[in-house]
Amino acid sequence: MTHRLRLDLPEDGIYCVSLRSCDYSMRIYINGKEIDSVGVPGTSRETTEPRTLERVYTFGTEAGAVEFIVHTANFVHKDGILAL
Repeated sequence: MTHRLRLDLPEDGIYCVSLRSCDYSMRIYINGKEIDSVGVPGTSRETTEPRTLERVYTFGTEAGAVEFIVHTANFVHKDGILAL
């Protein structure tokens, strides 16, 4: 699954976003640049490596906006619980 979020923010600012629990597996992009991955998001239960971590990301804006793209794979929780 892919999520996209664009925020219009004042230019020349430094901002951060905190993810209290990056569950399952995800790949995170800010302004088109991959900044982190948590586990390995795959296309099936067999190709997905689940993880759970907390993260804080710091970023600036480009032309007064920031774009987040998050690829996720939620087939199995790291503790063995099937995600429906």
